[in-house]
Amino acid sequence: MKILHSTSIALALALGAATASVVIAPAAIAAKSKAPSIKMSDSVRNAIIAAQTAQKANDLATAQAKTDEAKAAIQTDDDRYVVGSQQYDIGKATSNQKLQAEGVGNMLQSGKVPPESQGQFYTAYGQLSYANNDYVNAENALQQAIQRSPADTQLYALLAETKFKLNKPAEAVGLIQQAAEKGDAAGKPIPKDWYGRGIAIGMQGKQAAPVAKLSISWLKDYPERTNWRDALVIYRDLHPADPDLNLDIMRLQRAAGALKGERDYAEYAEATYLKFPGEAKGVIDEGVTAGAINLVQSRSLKELSGIASGKVAADKASLKKSAPNGRTALGIADAYASYGDYASAIEMYDKAISLGGVDASTANLRKGAALARSGQKDAAKQVLAQVTGPRADLAQFWTVFIDHPPAG
Repeated sequence: MKILHSTSIALALALGAATASVVIAPAAIAAKSKAPSIKMSDSVRNAIIAAQTAQKANDLATAQAKTDEAKAAIQTDDDRYVVGSQQYDIGKATSNQKLQAEGVGNMLQSGKVPPESQGQFYTAYGQLSYANNDYVNAENALQQAIQRSPADTQLYALLAETKFKLNKPAEAVGLIQQAAEKGDAAGKPIPKDWYGRGIAIGMQGKQAAPVAKLSISWLKDYPERTNWRDALVIYRDLHPADPDLNLDIMRLQRAAGALKGERDYAEYAEATYLKFPGEAKGVIDEGVTAGAINLVQSRSLKELSGIASGKVAADKASLKKSAPNGRTALGIADAYASYGDYASAIEMYDKAISLGGVDASTANLRKGAALARSGQKDAAKQVLAQVTGPRADLAQFWTVFIDHPPAG
């Protein structure tokens, strides 16, 4: 059974409480005066006049009763529009959101709302329906609102919450992704907590691919090192256990300066000290310098550091640039990269790919990483773009690392 990292659990719980941050308050209907001329049936007209008269006198009980009387007498679309308008007004006066929603729904159902006002009406109907836990009507209304106001990112956020309530996590995360893309296109990144909410929903629904895509957008807009750590830990937790992939993820985490706490450094060192002793020793030393590791207190890490140190000289002496096959060449390339000899590593990754017998995407991912670490950014992005399959998302994370260096 795979164990979820404690940090990502805490992140999901914290962000799961952020629902209200993407729910916008119900808006008033300000466009009713733009409605076309209305011809009411006599029974509805008389009841509406009585309701409005009572409401002006602050006799809300009578106003409500007369509004209900008008509703019962509806015969035409014109009647329905006027009754809906009165329901909305008395609903506001009595803080009755269900009545407000019913009123806006009747106005829309009448077909009398002018085209230029429909976006506003559908938005209000969606907001009110959501507030009333009527998620099916909220979903339909907000989808209509987005069709009429596709640049309004708040609508995507509220619809995402609605999709979550309807147990549609993939669609919910996709909507936050759409909001992020539209926000970036307009030069107005969506708020941090929207990303957090989308990722939390995706984690709960085990939506690995949508979460990875959204995390990449998150890091483009907010490339703080803490975000890098959370994004990569979540990425690991949502993918099947794979020691090689985990090590590739930790290497990016290290490059981003996103290792935190003794556990991160220890896990990395334990994964490398036998095969890549120089890398393990370097990680432990970095942990000591960062104050995350105290070798006096951590006997196991002190012992591991000693083992790795004792293997470095022989390991370096064994490196060579000749290889009989692609698999051997890939191993030699990885070893060079572990010592930071990226020029030699790049040469051997090319040899591994040319000889064959290895996964080209794995070789290209690591070659791209070596190019990035050696400062060859454009060449790195070209190579990373060739990565497909299980490591394609990780290649995109590396591309973001190149274009949006971690900060803070």
